[in-house]
Amino acid sequence: MFAGKKSAQIREILISESAWEEMTCLFAPSLALTLQPVQQGEILTTLIAEVPLVYIDRHYRQGAVDISEIDQQRWISPGPHSLSAAIATRRDFSTTRLNVQTYYMATEFVKRGMGCSITDIFSAQHNLSPEMIHPITPPIAINLCLLRRADVSLSPMAQKFVDFLCQRLRQQLKEINLRLYPDHKKSIAPLG
Repeated sequence: MFAGKKSAQIREILISESAWEEMTCLFAPSLALTLQPVQQGEILTTLIAEVPLVYIDRHYRQGAVDISEIDQQRWISPGPHSLSAAIATRRDFSTTRLNVQTYYMATEFVKRGMGCSITDIFSAQHNLSPEMIHPITPPIAINLCLLRRADVSLSPMAQKFVDFLCQRLRQQLKEINLRLYPDHKKSIAPLG
């Protein structure tokens, strides 16, 4: 009986993975996820979720950090894109220790104790341990958007895929928040 259940579970996983690969191949040329919304007539932008930005630092251990109190001498600039623009609405870092081109590189330098930065919660939780990730006050969020071609309407199957993707990413935000901040005292994402 156990072997039968295990076999059914494995078959379900294989079918699920196969279906996911098939769907991503089918829709990949027409869809993209970005933290950099595009304002062009031939591209439609759909907001999926507001993604919280977090303060990342290997040496900081005191909960939420006020953006005005971040040490500018240790600041690792996350690059010249929408993340930096969102940060600039709250604080101008005129001096930086390092300038990087990707969120991933910022997290790698933070992991090695080279400084501090701000990044999106997905990048932070993927690459850093929870004690290096802290809420920012006042909170800052950046829009995660789905881009698609305006000249091609979505098929019903493609629309279901988009709906699933939106729902899954929103759920993942909640799961990350609960994993990083189980007592909700340091919550960085809406719990609703």
